[in-house]
Amino acid sequence: MRLHRWSPAARRAVVLVALGVATVVVAALLSGTSPAVAGQVSKAATGRCTLPSGSAVDVPAEVTATFPPTAAPGSRVSINDLAVAVTVPDTAVATLRDGGARSLDASVEAALNVKQNGSSKRIPVTGLSAKDTALPAQGQLKLPLRGTLEQIEIGSAGDVSVELAGITLAMTVHYGQSDAQVSCEAQNAAGELARIAVAAQGQPAPPPQQPGQQLAPPPVAAAPPQTRIGGCPPDPIPLVAAKFRVDGVSRMAKLGSDITVGPGEFVACNYTDPNDFQKVKIDGEIALPDSRGYFVLFRFMPSTSTVSFRPDGRAAGTGAVVLNPPPGSSPDNLYIDATVTVKLFIQLSDVRQDGLPLNVGSNCRTVVPASITMKGLVAMPTNGTPGAKSEMTATYEIPPTRGCGVTEPLDPLLTGIMSGPGNTLKTTLTYLGPP
Repeated sequence: MRLHRWSPAARRAVVLVALGVATVVVAALLSGTSPAVAGQVSKAATGRCTLPSGSAVDVPAEVTATFPPTAAPGSRVSINDLAVAVTVPDTAVATLRDGGARSLDASVEAALNVKQNGSSKRIPVTGLSAKDTALPAQGQLKLPLRGTLEQIEIGSAGDVSVELAGITLAMTVHYGQSDAQVSCEAQNAAGELARIAVAAQGQPAPPPQQPGQQLAPPPVAAAPPQTRIGGCPPDPIPLVAAKFRVDGVSRMAKLGSDITVGPGEFVACNYTDPNDFQKVKIDGEIALPDSRGYFVLFRFMPSTSTVSFRPDGRAAGTGAVVLNPPPGSSPDNLYIDATVTVKLFIQLSDVRQDGLPLNVGSNCRTVVPASITMKGLVAMPTNGTPGAKSEMTATYEIPPTRGCGVTEPLDPLLTGIMSGPGNTLKTTLTYLGPP
């Protein structure tokens, strides 16, 4: 067999062609028919449904909609092309047909929470239903359900956050002379869909996004400066404050690869709960270095990138003092059963495909921060001796990307490759002492 030596120019052309094909494929998967246009977002959810036979099956659903990137104070804006695509898997279709079913009705109850400047309004989505849809002889059943909702009223200046409040899927299976109800329990069906920028009167708003044009997100705002005592706000004085070294590994669900996180630092400020002496409120600050990730895309294309984690505000959570710690615990430690949420923008840079640079730009990141809720038993030595280790775990969702691509739009590609639920984070906290 004769082997060809590819020139650098030829290798670059092959990679660019592959990326172009991948962008079209991923975008088509996200939108259903064509590449994503301005303001189009999607969110995946799963319904755990119990069939009339008693067997349980996961039914995927994808929520899509198109949002305006900007709005004026006092205006009303529309959310267009809102739809929920429900896919009944082939195994469920076969089970229903084997039981004598011939068709089904499907409906989805959904609502959006619109938040701005501390206020919130719930807007129901109507029309998400399909009647008497025949079951295919084989294969899966796709149900594109299109909905409508009232316009969003924009208040004063300040970003508008539009969140999916949740979805509820229900089906009625028709067996000729009788019907059977199918109930489903939704999973991963809530979270932020989009943010709409609202500038003050007389202030320039970000330019509207045109189809195919990448809208760079606003820069990540730094935390407001304030005087600190030992890394904690000066008032009120915390019950106990501690600094930890942070080491972790994050498993990227879609990529099937791990990213090493850290070593970073986390300062935890613990305050007593006036209503329960055994409970504490946790306020903290986290700093993480950039990580270098290695992935294999499409099972043959090696990819590397620098992944940065940029905090969005301070960490917050709650904890309970464990009066009876598990066997083997040190008597010198105070143990807190803690739940802490951190919000991190995930930013990509220095992306390379098969060793060749891919120009993603300087502001390629998730459109909203990833909300990561970590849980675990945290050890705090009462004698201040460093070295005690604790483990915390989390499962989180990576939001879509925005602002990626200088010479070509790369958001559909990167969103399709890495965004979505089911990512895990395992963190080891090593006590370093007071901050």
